[in-house]
Amino acid sequence: MTYDEAKALRMRQIQGGEVEPRKLQRALFILSQPEPEPEPARTSPAATEMRGISNPWGLTGREAASLDAVIQHGRAKTAAQAMGISHRTIELYFRSGRKKMGVTSLVSAAVLWDRHVRGDAA
Repeated sequence: MTYDEAKALRMRQIQGGEVEPRKLQRALFILSQPEPEPEPARTSPAATEMRGISNPWGLTGREAASLDAVIQHGRAKTAAQAMGISHRTIELYFRSGRKKMGVTSLVSAAVLWDRHVRGDAA
């Protein structure tokens, strides 16, 4: 179980969801440890050039395409449907993209990406 999975399990328990006692015990142990350092992003130059637009954040082609889709469709769920992927998958792309971009909200990431693609100053 990863640190993020442990946090999610604990949140589910806090919100009143059912959690297996053994899993909760494991999650609490993991959460009692210092949070691990994030792994460096593993993006290949080919992936960042997949869309023909390089970017200073090292986003993968799917992360960049997800941002384009949410800009075009306005909502993550609609963007996921347009891309033919689940809304959970697109949320993962957004989360990793936001981390790489150093922003906390999807709106901030979409604005930065749109400005970069258009060539506007940030």
